[in-house]
Amino acid sequence: MLTSGYDGPAARLYDLVYSGRSRDWAPRIMAFHEATRARDAPRSVIDLCCGNGHLLRHFVAGGYTGTGVDLSADMLEMARRNLRDVDRDRYELIEADVSRVELPTGSAGLVVSTVDALNHLAGPAEFRDCARTVAAALVPGGHFVFDLLTPAGLADANQVGATVLEDHVVVSRGVFLPEQSRSHSRATGFLRRKDGLYERFDLNATRYAFTPEEVEGILREEGFSDVHRARIEDLETPLSDFGQDERAFFVARH
Repeated sequence: MLTSGYDGPAARLYDLVYSGRSRDWAPRIMAFHEATRARDAPRSVIDLCCGNGHLLRHFVAGGYTGTGVDLSADMLEMARRNLRDVDRDRYELIEADVSRVELPTGSAGLVVSTVDALNHLAGPAEFRDCARTVAAALVPGGHFVFDLLTPAGLADANQVGATVLEDHVVVSRGVFLPEQSRSHSRATGFLRRKDGLYERFDLNATRYAFTPEEVEGILREEGFSDVHRARIEDLETPLSDFGQDERAFFVARH
């Protein structure tokens, strides 16, 4: 199961501060899939941990049908608002844990999960459950594209930080425990409301430090025949070594 979720003011903070990456990455992921998808694969996408729906919106506006899955009802409400200008009949939003969600078999040409959302899975067993669900939902030749923070990236959690802006204040502290392959972080702050008052939020997050070899092994065992690591700038080109890169993208063909 997922170990973290964004609710209440924390969901609004995510929408305000942290949603830029999914908007930036959506065109690159779509371009990769359009260039490499099977000719008869459906133009349908499932976005796991879809958050506020910006990536899903890009695909639906581009002619795809879409399904967004998220554990947070508040994030899904933001997704509905962000999707309000696209055809309601072309997407569905599901409130569920991505390691336990039931999805229609063979319904999608592409499954995505971005902004290290799958690091919030509790560990390898939960990632395997997620991979098995994705494999069943994909058509033959379909893609599973997602990113994870690497152990090197999660090691950066060992710090204290503060952000002070007019509309929000965030104080955060994190710790990485290599012997547990996990990082724990806590953020506390205030977010300005429409009435000008500030509302407090507290956000606790636990992330699991998957190794690339662990991830690739599970994917192959769950039926993905072509698995490689890449960078978002070029998802087609496999990379064998990320060095100290904080983030790895994985591309798996079913």
